[in-house]
Amino acid sequence: MSFGLKNASATFQRVINRALSLYRNFSRAYIDDIAVYSENWEEHMIHLETILCKLGELNFAVNLKKCLFARPHVKYLGLVIGSGRHQPDPDKTNTIENLPQPKTKKELRSVLGLCNYYREYIPSYSELVSPLTELTNKKVPDNIPWTKEHDLTFDHLKRALVEAPSLYTPRPD
Repeated sequence: MSFGLKNASATFQRVINRALSLYRNFSRAYIDDIAVYSENWEEHMIHLETILCKLGELNFAVNLKKCLFARPHVKYLGLVIGSGRHQPDPDKTNTIENLPQPKTKKELRSVLGLCNYYREYIPSYSELVSPLTELTNKKVPDNIPWTKEHDLTFDHLKRALVEAPSLYTPRPD
C-alpha cells in the first residue's frame, strides 16, 4: 500500500482490523503493530501460530527482526504491557520529564496533548492541568505569560507522569 496517500493508514487499519477480527480476544493491532497476549505458554504458542498463519494467508509480510515473541512484558504504543498490568513506558515519561517550559500556545498544546495520552495514570488529571489549559484560551497571547503557578503545575505534571503507577487490567471472571 502506498503510504503517500493521506488515507493509507486509516485504510490499512481497517484491513488489519478485519483480518484479525476473529482473534480480538487475544490480539490487538494498531496499524502494523500487533500484540498477541495469552494466559499461559501453551495458549500463547497457539495464538501466535494462529495470527502468523492468518497474516501469511493474507500475504502480509512479517519482519522477524522487528518482532518480539513470548515476552512477559512488551512496549506497545507508549506503554509497558504484561502480566495483567499496564503503565507508561519509562522511556517516554523520561522524555516528558526533560521537556523545557513551553513558550507558545502551540508548544503548550503539544505538551498537553502528549500528557493527555497518559491521563488515566494521573489522579485528578483535569484539575491538575487546569492552570496550563487556561493558557491555551484564545484571549491569551501566543507567547504565553508563564507564572510561578504554571512552573509548579508543569513540574507536578511531569513528576506525576514519571511516578505513574501500574494499573491492573480488569478481568471479566
